Amino acid sequence: MKRFISIILVTILLIANVTVISFADEQPLTVAVANDVHLNIERSTSPVKKNNSENEDFFHAGHGGQMPEESLAIATAFFEKVASDESDVLLLPGDIADSGTIEQHTAMAKMLAELEEKSGKEVFVVPGNHDLFKTTLSDFRAVYRDFGYGDAIAVDTLSGSYVAELNNEYRLLAIDSTNPGLSPHGMTQQRLEWIVKQCLQAQADGKKVIAMMHHNLVEHFVLAKVLHKTAIVNGDVNIAEALATNGVKFIFTGHTHDTDIAAYTAEDGSVIYDIVTGALFSYPCPYRVVEFSDNVTFEMRNVTAVDASLLPPGITENAMHLAQTDMVEYSKICTWIGIRNTIVSYTKASSLKNLLKLDKEKDAQMYTIVDKIGNRISEFLQLPLYADDVAAGEMSVETYLAEYDVAIPASKYKDIVDIAVEIFQAHVVGDEYFPGYSDEVVCVVRGLAGVLHYAFAELTPEEYTEILSYIASMLNVELPAGLLQYAGTAVYRMRGLELFFTTAIMPLICEYTVDDGPADNNVTLEGYSEVAADGNIFRQIIDFFKHLIDALLTFFTHFFA
Repeated sequence: MKRFISIILVTILLIANVTVISFADEQPLTVAVANDVHLNIERSTSPVKKNNSENEDFFHAGHGGQMPEESLAIATAFFEKVASDESDVLLLPGDIADSGTIEQHTAMAKMLAELEEKSGKEVFVVPGNHDLFKTTLSDFRAVYRDFGYGDAIAVDTLSGSYVAELNNEYRLLAIDSTNPGLSPHGMTQQRLEWIVKQCLQAQADGKKVIAMMHHNLVEHFVLAKVLHKTAIVNGDVNIAEALATNGVKFIFTGHTHDTDIAAYTAEDGSVIYDIVTGALFSYPCPYRVVEFSDNVTFEMRNVTAVDASLLPPGITENAMHLAQTDMVEYSKICTWIGIRNTIVSYTKASSLKNLLKLDKEKDAQMYTIVDKIGNRISEFLQLPLYADDVAAGEMSVETYLAEYDVAIPASKYKDIVDIAVEIFQAHVVGDEYFPGYSDEVVCVVRGLAGVLHYAFAELTPEEYTEILSYIASMLNVELPAGLLQYAGTAVYRMRGLELFFTTAIMPLICEYTVDDGPADNNVTLEGYSEVAADGNIFRQIIDFFKHLIDALLTFFTHFFA
């Protein structure tokens, strides 16, 4: 009996030793991910220009809150952080260059080469829409040959997509989601077939696939397709379904300059996570470090300081000091200024016509209505929020609404645009939480009712109802005709508008202001299960012995106990 047990134990030890040797090189993979670097060498080295009158120290802060002038300093600081962190590889899912010039790409390639030489880490890129503004796909591949394309084990000859090995366990599927000449984004049937083929090959090879592409895989909030139609990969094919059902569980995307994680569940129950990371050259200068092991752990980090000597001439001394000590706060100020100006500019009559995509002939009635309301919307949005902030006899949002027995809660904000910027910044950072009962959302909903009441004061009931119907249809909201009629003809139109916004718009706003999906920044998600490898007999044998060892060790534990 003792001899039998000895033989069994020796056999177990031998098998265990073979298994340990076979799996010793299967180490966890740690990946750094940065989106939308938007390197702009020209604007990073030229004297800054005046772009706003909001802040003397940040007079150069421009439209949209983006920071092309600071992009070189931010990218340099980021690469220095990545060079010394725990990541094994760096993924850059598109919009590496700001205006897509060959000079910008060449400068970026040089920086990436220095990073690889300094750290020994591999860098992988894929094009975004900005990258191909002024550079052909063939030139893009040539410039970034050392950052994915040269070492690819498979390349799609009709796009910038490729496959590369990350380590012995993980494989990268880099998807080109641009479609030059056809649309800013899209997915052809040919490209999808190539992607599915690579997924199947990875399964046959026993590899787990991590994907990246520039545009979002899925809609991250209900208004995404309305507010940002070019954000999501579209076309006649469902790439999310194809990736999920063929074993891809995580894809890194960008383009929208915000931070969010959304899950898509395929018809067979498979789940894929679309992980969006905010733009590196915008608030709050974020990037991710992700560890792939039994579980997948996401950690959000930020570029917190830059070398002020890399900032362009003309940046004020106070701004330079802040950039060296707190780049996140610096970027927040730039975003605050830029988004305020963007919101105000979008509310002008000409901008509203473009936003609503109105055709002067086809949409004659709406075109006339928008001309009528003119710039009154912009004017009202910039009114002080509270009566205490204006001189006696002057109008504020609070006093205007009070005439119609509508009150707004007390808050720290100065006007409605301030609240909109606050909500926008929270969405950009991720893990946002402004529920429908929050002061911010209540102020926005009632303030918007006031905006329309003020702007549409001279419209006929028919015109009033027409524009509300148009807004509802644009947002894909079906409303009872009675509600629209009430909102347009009620004695107190303000009450009708408040009801309209509370019923139709608040649920949509809350889709944007409350994140009910997985945590966006620091979160741990279930990793890949063992990959089926029908074509890999050796791995199947190793898996069998692993299970056998577990069973035998369990048996002898109970036996000797």
